[in-house]
Amino acid sequence: MTTSEGTVALEKMAAEKEWDFFLQFHQFDARLGEWEQFSTEAGPLVSVRVEGPDAPDAIQGGVAISGAWLDYSDPARLACAWQSNGVWVELWCPVDADRPPTAVLAPSTPPPAAKRSRLALRLPFTRRNKTPKESQSA
Repeated sequence: MTTSEGTVALEKMAAEKEWDFFLQFHQFDARLGEWEQFSTEAGPLVSVRVEGPDAPDAIQGGVAISGAWLDYSDPARLACAWQSNGVWVELWCPVDADRPPTAVLAPSTPPPAAKRSRLALRLPFTRRNKTPKESQSA
């Protein structure tokens, strides 16, 4: 299956729109650089470097974009990648080895179960009697 240049251009524009929309609601100082395009066995790949002091945090927060996932395969960089309409899109930034990751990790133990109130243990009673009253016949 071949992907047209128009589809690749549309995916670049869609990624830029989603990134701008993401940054409207998050206070990260991170912007997209120049796009690069590669041809791979899996299809076309468009890649852009995220620049700015908050780039790693923004990429980690931007995983919600288009069902993306984080890629740690290269220890020198952090990437967020997804595939859309046959085009692979990648946002990446170099990672400083001295900077600790800021991703929120899941707790090692599950949180304690919530206590039930006494009201939750009562049976539901209705105010009306559901059985019909016998009519008094004379």
